[in-house]
Amino acid sequence: MAIIPKNITDWSFFDFADSNIESTCTNVKGGWEEAEEKQSLSIHDDEVFGIVLSGEKSNTVGGDGTVPNQPFVVTLGDGIDRLAMRVRLEKAEGEQEATDTFLLENPFSPYLTDIEKQEVVRMHPLAYTMQPYKTGMTYNYGDTVSIQRQRGKLFVTRNHMHKYGTLGGATGTGTGDENYNFDSSMLTAPKVVSAIPASGMINFTIDDYKKIAATNCLKPLMDFIGQHEGGKGGYNGYNSCKNGAGGGSSQDADVKKLVSAWGKKFTEMTISEVRNTQIEPRKVAGVHNRNCTVFAVGKYQWIPKTFKSMLTRVDKLNTGHLFDQPMQDALAMYLVFWKRYNQVGKYFLGMHNNIIKCQLGVAQEWASMPVLAATTRKGVHIPKGAGYYGGVGINPSKMKISRMKTLNKLLVETRACVLASDIPNIALARRGGK
Repeated sequence: MAIIPKNITDWSFFDFADSNIESTCTNVKGGWEEAEEKQSLSIHDDEVFGIVLSGEKSNTVGGDGTVPNQPFVVTLGDGIDRLAMRVRLEKAEGEQEATDTFLLENPFSPYLTDIEKQEVVRMHPLAYTMQPYKTGMTYNYGDTVSIQRQRGKLFVTRNHMHKYGTLGGATGTGTGDENYNFDSSMLTAPKVVSAIPASGMINFTIDDYKKIAATNCLKPLMDFIGQHEGGKGGYNGYNSCKNGAGGGSSQDADVKKLVSAWGKKFTEMTISEVRNTQIEPRKVAGVHNRNCTVFAVGKYQWIPKTFKSMLTRVDKLNTGHLFDQPMQDALAMYLVFWKRYNQVGKYFLGMHNNIIKCQLGVAQEWASMPVLAATTRKGVHIPKGAGYYGGVGINPSKMKISRMKTLNKLLVETRACVLASDIPNIALARRGGK
């Protein structure tokens, strides 16, 4: 696919013109590719309106059938199937500036033959559905759509099911001259993930995190992480001092010992009471010579520093509420969409495609999770498949390739679910504390 340069409207376009349509298209394509190599595109631009040039009922198919211009399913390397189609970017009613394809020949012109239309359509860029492809997803020639640009590619965010006015139907004359014939009131842009600014944090409330958890998009991933973090204790999993030193494994931590020392399980404690177990030393059965504080708590193993900071960063969190299963699942969303926002949250929200970066963020948050590619930590080499904190404390340094592959698969599947859910809308609504 040709990446659309931002400054295409600055070209001396008519220098490319030729009486032969094929020659003109070849010249424009060459200029397009040259500009593509020179341009550095930003992460995303504002939403524009577009017209679909491909479709199940496309009338742009040439008589020889050599260039069907039908939509097709493709993946962009992120494991998500999307529908790809040719589009023309247009101006909405009242807009002053021409869009990237405005100077290209209008494929809706009645003066073009079918073959000429084919060549013109081929000059227009591909756009991909923002949402994963689903059976029955339909885009047809002439449909008006909302489009956003991200990472140098065009993404269709919404099909307005409203035909472009120059098709000769009820809304247009069919002359091919009405380049601005849009009803802006019908093209209100939906709240989509790509409208979230690339920088800065999102001010989620505890209710937002509960809504995100309730979608169950992250449940398979978080269950996998919890299995290796909270251990046998699950939501009551913990570790504390062991043999006189800190960092006992949650896999062998006895919940009965937790109850003996602090009076009840984590799921029966308030959030403030759980925090107190990390502050106030208590005598733990089987540990000699000194009292202990709990180190990591719950299914997702919040360590003291993380737990303390979370209490001030989750908006409208009531520490008098129970640290039960729903609360832990909700607060785990804070770790994903706030603490590890740049690495993990942005990947799930479609704001970057770097799966290696995402998996590194997961490994940096949860010691049991392996990295997808070799990296370093404080000058120490960490091989692919090993934990980021391997060799630190009780964390093993052994590579776990099978776990690494499972985690990678879960991350890709989670992203697809998130993008098809209401989570992007929740994120957009809270951007900037709104």
